[in-house]
Amino acid sequence: MSQPTGVKPKQRAQRDLLDRQAWLRAAGDAVAEGGFANLRILVLAKRLGVTRGSFYWHFSDHADLVHAFLQHWLEFRRQRTEQWSRLVTDDDPAQALLHSLAINFDEGRNSNRNIRIELAIRDFAERNADAAEVLAQSDAMRHARTVELYTELIGDPARARLLALTSYLIIAGADLIMQGARRDEATMRGIRDLAGELLVRQQAPGDAGDDKGR
Repeated sequence: MSQPTGVKPKQRAQRDLLDRQAWLRAAGDAVAEGGFANLRILVLAKRLGVTRGSFYWHFSDHADLVHAFLQHWLEFRRQRTEQWSRLVTDDDPAQALLHSLAINFDEGRNSNRNIRIELAIRDFAERNADAAEVLAQSDAMRHARTVELYTELIGDPARARLLALTSYLIIAGADLIMQGARRDEATMRGIRDLAGELLVRQQAPGDAGDDKGR
């Protein structure tokens, strides 16, 4: 069978070997390592062991790659949110929030790459409208259920939003800082338990008064 006009055998082999998802995974690695300044076609081609020309089988240009990567990350966040929602099924809002904390802290064992990508997107969103929109959608998805649970617990939607954000900041900060040799599981459990005490148990109506009487 003859080759398509203008396509060399090596180029077609590269195109067939690497699909769009392979480029997007490599893009995630590059962003995690050096932010969006590191998201360059030549960097990705070298990482994947292909020529620059193979990039154009999957993307029209660099802007198309950036847009595709942001949408890829948003879909990843959507899937994680849906997975979390399926796991957190407790009827009692306090127990659901504590369960959520446990799941999110446990996930942090392998999420340093994800946290770095998110920080890079937050930085990029300051100067890129597409990134800002994707980030807004992700944050809305991430916090919606947690805000709902805190509202059920305390009855104050404004305070519930602050508690949900504080919870996220503690989890993200712990994931970012307590990595590798610095990650001690006993310490992480201690942080998780303290977060649960301050952000959940002490927020429940009547708990403060009960503590005083002990």
